[in-house]
Amino acid sequence: MFDSTMLIRGEYFRDSYLLRLEFHAGGVYEYRLVPPSIFESLKEADSPGTYFREHIADRFPCARIR
Repeated sequence: MFDSTMLIRGEYFRDSYLLRLEFHAGGVYEYRLVPPSIFESLKEADSPGTYFREHIADRFPCARIR
């Protein structure tokens, strides 16, 4: 669970470097090849939405799953 106006929740699968994010605007997306350090930093960010835009969006292969 994130304290964010953009993100609802995130789940990280270390064995496959897969990050799954659910957004308030709708949709659940999976980001592949995400290092564990990126997810840890996202969880600790003062603004998870800003961190997402600066470090995840358009930087990792992504697919909408819902």
